[in-house]
Amino acid sequence: MNTGIKEQNERQLEIQAMTALYKETYDELWKELSTFVQKSIIEDPLGRSAKAFAHDVAKRAEIKRYNELDDNKE
Repeated sequence: MNTGIKEQNERQLEIQAMTALYKETYDELWKELSTFVQKSIIEDPLGRSAKAFAHDVAKRAEIKRYNELDDNKE
């Protein structure tokens, strides 16, 4: 009988891994931004700079996770 607990735990672990990866990536990319762009994002969190930054964070985090999973297959 499958209770779904194992799948739920696996999903929770994946969510935790992605959360940590997004945080790590966010911090890395934030440090690379100029003070001007950082200030722009803080002042207008829904503006163009913030959207571009969020897109870059998501893209890089997803690539990192994909590579991690690909490395684990080997």
